[in-house]
Amino acid sequence: MKDDILTQALINFNTVQDALQIERAKCTEARRFCWVKGAQWESWGAEQFENKPMFEINKSQLAVTRINNEYRENRISVTFLPEDGTVSEESTESLNSLYRDSEKSSSSAYIDNAFLEGITGGIGAWRVRSEYEDDYSDDNDFQEIKFEPIYDADSSVFFDLGSKRQNKSDATECWVISSIPKKQYIEKYEDNPASWPKYNYLRAFDWTVNDVVYIGEYYHVEEKTEIIRWFGSITGDEKRVTPDQFKDADFMDELTATGYTLSRKKPIKRLRVHKYIMSGGKILEDCGYIAGPRIPIVIYYAKYMYIDNIERASGHIEVCMDSQRLLNMQRSKLAEISSLSSIEKPIFYPAQVLGHEHRWAQDNIQNYPYMLINPTYDQNGQFIPGGQVGSTKAPELPPAMAALLQLTDTDLGDLLGNQQNGEMVKSNQGDIATELIQSQIAMQTSGYMSNLAIALEWSAKIWLGMAKELYVDPGRKMKGVTTSDKPKQIELMKPTIASDGSIDYENNFVAIKNMDVVVEIGPSSASKRSATEKGLVGLLRIVPDQETQAVLSSMIMANSEGEGMGELRPYFRDKLIKLGAITPTKDEAAKIADQQKAAADQPAEPDANTKFLEASATEAEAKAQNYKAQTLKILKEVEQVHAQTQLTLANAKKAEADALSIVAELDMAKREHFMDTVERLGVDESQPEPATEAINNIEETE
Repeated sequence: MKDDILTQALINFNTVQDALQIERAKCTEARRFCWVKGAQWESWGAEQFENKPMFEINKSQLAVTRINNEYRENRISVTFLPEDGTVSEESTESLNSLYRDSEKSSSSAYIDNAFLEGITGGIGAWRVRSEYEDDYSDDNDFQEIKFEPIYDADSSVFFDLGSKRQNKSDATECWVISSIPKKQYIEKYEDNPASWPKYNYLRAFDWTVNDVVYIGEYYHVEEKTEIIRWFGSITGDEKRVTPDQFKDADFMDELTATGYTLSRKKPIKRLRVHKYIMSGGKILEDCGYIAGPRIPIVIYYAKYMYIDNIERASGHIEVCMDSQRLLNMQRSKLAEISSLSSIEKPIFYPAQVLGHEHRWAQDNIQNYPYMLINPTYDQNGQFIPGGQVGSTKAPELPPAMAALLQLTDTDLGDLLGNQQNGEMVKSNQGDIATELIQSQIAMQTSGYMSNLAIALEWSAKIWLGMAKELYVDPGRKMKGVTTSDKPKQIELMKPTIASDGSIDYENNFVAIKNMDVVVEIGPSSASKRSATEKGLVGLLRIVPDQETQAVLSSMIMANSEGEGMGELRPYFRDKLIKLGAITPTKDEAAKIADQQKAAADQPAEPDANTKFLEASATEAEAKAQNYKAQTLKILKEVEQVHAQTQLTLANAKKAEADALSIVAELDMAKREHFMDTVERLGVDESQPEPATEAINNIEETE
């Protein structure tokens, strides 16, 4: 069975390769002509100019570089939009975020390489592939989608001859040929390339060259019949079950445990892509069916057409190759002429200069005042007077060459797009004049960009078909990228409550039936942000309304380029939302609702009069508190004085009591002294007068 597949694949490949051999060879020749040094003399003029100057004035490469720079300044954006409006806004944004993450994590090299090869030779390509999130984890079997460049697409990517559409969406077979070192091939596949069959002469493509082995990826579209089942619950809810889900025992056990039973089934036809990796002699690996219903190879044609039922492609170089070669030939011939001596040289017979050769050879250096020659004689010995036989002529520029040089430069300018006009822009030149010059340069670029948009649109559809099969695990957390290049987390199959009260699932990509792919191409003369900014600045000058001026000013800042401007854009976007100029997203609307709710829970902001009265009341209260504090301080001081007074009175009373006690003690002493005196004097107590007198005497004495 595998031998039959290999044989049929090789036979079909031979047919395609033989039919496209000449056209693809032209594409490769154009790329070599532009980028490989010396290739502009290959197979043309090399024999005539052997041992002569062979210069390359590579104007064709300059033209390709300018076109490539125009593309890099105007990246093409891809956006998914639901066709019938059944997909929620959140799910649509999640899908776009996941696609942007695939682009960012893959870098832009896959598009850059395809575009550069396309505009040079005519054909470029890249692949869309799935890979595991973590190859080193044994419990993480999640896959993610990436983009990869394909190099030398004109000699390595082939579709079946029955596919006539430019994006090859109608193809049923595809081959991608790549090289691998012979030693690495033997170690990886344990196969000897020398053992391959020797009927390779039937193919125009050589599978082995020197130490390199060519292997092919072979994609074949097969139509498969699958049974789709619907399981219903007692509430009337139905769930669609794919064949892979039906084979999952855990999934089916959970489904039946929740009360779902088989309600109906239907056989449907489905396209599946089978991938093989093969060499010229055997199938090296059967990769089985890959994710998605489309061949994951995207081809880009700079110029695409069918002539005599043969697919033909070309880039920007093929039409100018003859003029470029003619220019190189003329410049090389001019250099050859310029390198020749401009002095006329005399011609003598050998006998005339015999012995004087050195003097004649050094004359242009020594500048001798005269030169010598030998006399000549005839056969009879008679002297023959005469000088030089003749002289050489200084090289002259043919009149036709000067005119041809000018015509060649003009032809090259017309064919390459007069790229030098871009250098004519002056610093003080107006914007309108600058735009006109740059638009003339971009006339030939726009076609290449439009064809790239066709390839990118098909690439997005391939990605969507793979995402609908790979991004289906409930609760899986994935990284997305917002429009402002900020990372965000996305949960697949996130349960939510629908408007009718039923359970719905956000980010359910399996249920997505059809999505429109919108491809936007920026202006050729500048980036979209720069063009928008210029237009807004012009409007700002003529708009008198202040509110509209505020909107335009915010839009200008939101679209301005420069260091650090990315951090300011969210602020001006919020400002535009508050002004009602743009519609907020679902997340932004929810954030605004939360802010409004929080503001409603807080008391209303008082007006100016209320604020004044509140401030006056606060000031009066502060003064009252100050007076109260001073009064309390005075009362405390009064209490301290009162306490001190009470203490002083107590001390005075104590001193008075002490004095009375002393007086009382003195009275008793006086009495005792009086009685003692009476006894000594012998006074009769019955005689009061003498006694009184004695007492008085005593008191006077004291």
